Amino acid sequence: MMASVTGLNLVVPMDGSRFGEEALKVAATVAGETGEIRLVHVLPVQSGALSKATSSREEEISLGFRERARLHQLICDAAKRWETPTRRITCYFPEGDPASEILKFATRMDADMIVMSSHGRGSIGRAWFGSVADRVATTSELPVMIVRGEEVGSDSPMATPTRIVVPLDGSVLANSALPVAVKLSRALGLLVHVVCAINPGGDLWTATVGGVPIPTEVFDDMLISARKGAKESMAPALTHLTGAGVTVDSEIVEGIPAIALLNMIRPTDLVVLTSHGRTGVVRWLIGSVAEKLVRHASGPVVLVPSVENAA
Repeated sequence: MMASVTGLNLVVPMDGSRFGEEALKVAATVAGETGEIRLVHVLPVQSGALSKATSSREEEISLGFRERARLHQLICDAAKRWETPTRRITCYFPEGDPASEILKFATRMDADMIVMSSHGRGSIGRAWFGSVADRVATTSELPVMIVRGEEVGSDSPMATPTRIVVPLDGSVLANSALPVAVKLSRALGLLVHVVCAINPGGDLWTATVGGVPIPTEVFDDMLISARKGAKESMAPALTHLTGAGVTVDSEIVEGIPAIALLNMIRPTDLVVLTSHGRTGVVRWLIGSVAEKLVRHASGPVVLVPSVENAA
């Protein structure tokens, strides 16, 4: 595995919690020693009208300013903990709507990626919908890395990533993840592992005649056909990655796509996939699988807006 060659430009939203620093810890590893990290904490808009304020209102405003000062100190202290002589970490405190300001800031800074915590929920499902993280992940035109927030509290760097896993479903939109995988591979010197899940058994039990299961030999033929289709669907992606100069290999896994993928993902993997996709020749939906991987994968997951989604 090669050493990091080109550092990445990352934006990390912070809220002063331990979960935010967990995202910073991962960002410090992914950015590399020559990368740049910008921490951003969006402050609520403060009213400056003190002349007509009651004493209770003045006290409320005073507490607000003190809380701002406390968060400012916490976030700047976190930056100092993870900064190195070659990796700059700077702090910014804009005012406004959190999701909107984070997105505008990342675009203005020409960031390669936004890295943020799931705040212990580990999900972009029900518990996370409506949150800042969800709004950022679902509307960003930049890739968003989601870091699960359950396991926190360590001051040690994230375990060194060993490979980049790119799940594909045979759709054109799923291939939107490839340029991001290339960028990460070049920055971190990592192999790109392309994986496709097939589930012929899932189709087999619904394709019965008079309640009689399809014979074993028919299942074997379906499996051979599914593996052939998966191999053919991955071929353009492998050609693209090889042409981009990255080291690549591939794998076909069998079973319900989300479960099969979760079983093969390692804690030291960086998973990169499009946030939405259409049904491909191997017949699974990237969008629904992306939610499950963010919820349960043992490593960080990078959601890449599809070409259609970003248009």
